[in-house]
Parts: sequence; C-alpha cells; structure tokens
Amino acid sequence: MKPQSIRLLDIFIMGPFLIYIGGRKNNLPNFFRAGLIVSGALTIAYNGKNYLAESRAGTGNSLMPGSGTGSATYQASAPLPFDPENIFGPEVYPI
Repeated sequence: MKPQSIRLLDIFIMGPFLIYIGGRKNNLPNFFRAGLIVSGALTIAYNGKNYLAESRAGTGNSLMPGSGTGSATYQASAPLPFDPENIFGPEVYPI
C-alpha cells in the first residue's frame, strides 16, 4: 500500500509534469506525446481515486506507511479463483 504522501506527489507533481512535457515538447513523435499526456491523466485519475477511497475509509492518512488505522494484513473481498498454497495445480508427476 502506498503512503498517502506518495499519492499526493503523483497527483500534484508527476501527473501534471507528464501532461506538461507531452504538450510542450514538439520534437517528440506525436504518438509519444499522446502517450505522455494520457499517462499523466491516468496517473492523476488513478491516484486521486485511491487517495479519496483511503481517506474515506480512514486508512493510510499518515505520511508513514503502516501507521494508518486500517489493518496491516490484506483482506480479500472475494474468494481467489485458485488455491494460493498450490498455485500450479495438482502434481502431474508424483515422485
């Protein structure tokens, strides 16, 4: 889990910087410029969504990782489609 301070840096520094570079550098190919702009916009949207979700949930509000009010262990919201203890399935060639 990212600390909220890293999300804020992504929202206010990294995302706008990618958009700025994509819009200002005319010597880059158009597909690369478009990629920078889209990456910046997606960075802002993704981290903004996660920042708001964690703020509302009351977890991760601190600048230090692991010091939020949430649980330190991951709680799956749905059962996994595989057995994590035996990820590769049953033994094909028993020894």
